[in-house]
Amino acid sequence: LENDGFGPDSAANDFLALLEESGGGPWRAVQPPGERIGGDVITVGLFYRSDVLEPVGAPALLSGGPFDGLSRQPLAQVFRDRASGETFLVASNHLKSKGRCPDAGENADQEDGQGCWNAARTASVEAQVPWLEQLADRAGTQRILVLGDMNAWRLEDPIRRFRELGLVDLVERLSGLPQHSFLYWGQTGTLDYAFASESLAAKARRAVIWNINASWPGGMDLPEPWLRMADHDPVVVDFDFSHSSTSD
Repeated sequence: LENDGFGPDSAANDFLALLEESGGGPWRAVQPPGERIGGDVITVGLFYRSDVLEPVGAPALLSGGPFDGLSRQPLAQVFRDRASGETFLVASNHLKSKGRCPDAGENADQEDGQGCWNAARTASVEAQVPWLEQLADRAGTQRILVLGDMNAWRLEDPIRRFRELGLVDLVERLSGLPQHSFLYWGQTGTLDYAFASESLAAKARRAVIWNINASWPGGMDLPEPWLRMADHDPVVVDFDFSHSSTSD
């Protein structure tokens, strides 16, 4: 998402307008303090149906360490499901890419297949998960959903660390099929994920990667205007809170 704030001419506002045009209810953007999130030209965002979800408390950002000029600052918000009253925490991510590699040090390409900046991406996971657990605990829930472009294939260290720290890869658990969200030089793989705490994963009914972007070549005439809106495919997760209690 272009990092130009939340005003009338912002990318976030343009995206909200497109969501409104698609129908299905009123949409809102989570707006943290300040005009922008971080100082990069692109950033993360959270958008939600205001007739389905209600924000609880203020949004939170994690800065410093690996989020100081490397991975984008994650944006977190607690929501309450209006129908059931259940609460859960959502965090949006964009971990450091594999571009502009340093020549030496722990973030240089170690020639182990994980590319450069692997240490920074792994540190981003290790810093973020305890922070999210603290935020969720303060909100009185154990339900956490971590979304985003992790810039790491499924068997790389950052993804392993998410699992080791107790989060569930929802697509891996529920899809039962090979999935890809990105195509690079003719090879497909997954860079985009939805991770959940076990208590929230128990409420997930479906998790798939919707292949509407990555496999379509850029610059060609496409049969539908909504194809190839980005170079990554979105992850779609359905949750069912209808049989939940109000406690975790």
